[in-house]
Amino acid sequence: MSERGRSLAWLALLLLAALIIGVFLVSAGVFDPPVNGVTVEERPLPSPTTLSPDRPFLAWLDGSLPVTNYTLRLTAVHKSGEPDVGYGLIIGDEDIASGDGDIAVTVLVSPLGYVAVRVGETAVVPWQPWPHVHTGAEPNEIWLNVGGVEGNGGVSVRINRELLWAGEVGHLPGRVGLVGENYGGGETAVVQWAKLEVQE
Repeated sequence: MSERGRSLAWLALLLLAALIIGVFLVSAGVFDPPVNGVTVEERPLPSPTTLSPDRPFLAWLDGSLPVTNYTLRLTAVHKSGEPDVGYGLIIGDEDIASGDGDIAVTVLVSPLGYVAVRVGETAVVPWQPWPHVHTGAEPNEIWLNVGGVEGNGGVSVRINRELLWAGEVGHLPGRVGLVGENYGGGETAVVQWAKLEVQE
C-alpha cells in the first residue's frame, strides 16, 4: 500500500472513531438543552381525553409549582380522531378563564405540525408550522422553563428540545393545567397525556 493509501486509511479510521464518539455523546444527553435542576416530582395525569369541537378542554392539576427557576416537561400524543386539534399545557390559575386571574402562558402543538404560544390573550407565537413538531401519532414533548435557565430571567418554550420562544412575561401563578382545542368540523379527537415532570 502506498503512503497516500495508508494516510487515507488512517483518516477513515479517525473519522469513524469520531462518528462513534459523537453518537455516544448525543445519546448520553451531553448536548441536551439546559433544564432547571433535576426531577422533583411527576404529576399524575388524567386518562386519555376526548376533545370535542364544541368546547375547549382545560383541566387544572393538583398541587402548586415552585415560585421560579423550574422546568415543566409534558409528553403527550394525539391518539386518534380529528387531526386539526391543539393540545398542551397552561400555567396560570383558575380565574384566568373569567378574566380575573393573573397572566397565563399556554403552549399548544398540533399533530398537523403546527405550534402556538399565548401569553394571556396575546399570541406571541401564532399558529404556524414548526419543523420540530412530531406529526400524526408520534408523541410531542413540551418544555416550559420558568426562570433564568435561558439567561433572560423570564420564560422559554422548547418543543421536542428545540427552542421555540423566550421572553419576559411577568408574574406567573404556580398552577399548571392541561389544555386542548378542537378546530375540526365535528369529529372528536383523543389525546393521551403520557407524563408531566417538574424539575427544579
